[in-house]
Amino acid sequence: MEHRVVRVGGAQRGAWPPWVLFAPLILLGVAAARWLVGSLPPCVFHEKTGLLCPGCGATRAALALGEGRWLEAFQNNAFFVMTVILGLTWIVMSAVALRFPQLACLGGFRWRLNFLWWVLATLLIFLILRNVPGVTWLGPSQGFLP
Repeated sequence: MEHRVVRVGGAQRGAWPPWVLFAPLILLGVAAARWLVGSLPPCVFHEKTGLLCPGCGATRAALALGEGRWLEAFQNNAFFVMTVILGLTWIVMSAVALRFPQLACLGGFRWRLNFLWWVLATLLIFLILRNVPGVTWLGPSQGFLP
């Protein structure tokens, strides 16, 4: 019996794609947040404009996630938490879909450029909403800092 290799979008079907390594890197970044706190510079966007950038509170959110405090993490930066959760889910599911092509139910988990535009649009909406005066619940809480 002859074995043929089928390539899908540059990845070999039936093999783990190289970008699946982003999942452990994301988890490592969340775990390393405690050691990064003292060495991170202040937010230049916030210093220059006085507005909250989409990343404000992400370090505190990563710290809280690393310690299992999901609600506090969500209160510090909801976009970061949702990006980590949905991003990890998407990476794992799309990698499994490529590795096991016989699982037709996972066929929808493929990279599409429209997803990037959706994420960027959501990020822009988050940036605008968290700086609206009455929407303080989207800003970072003054919670846990080591």
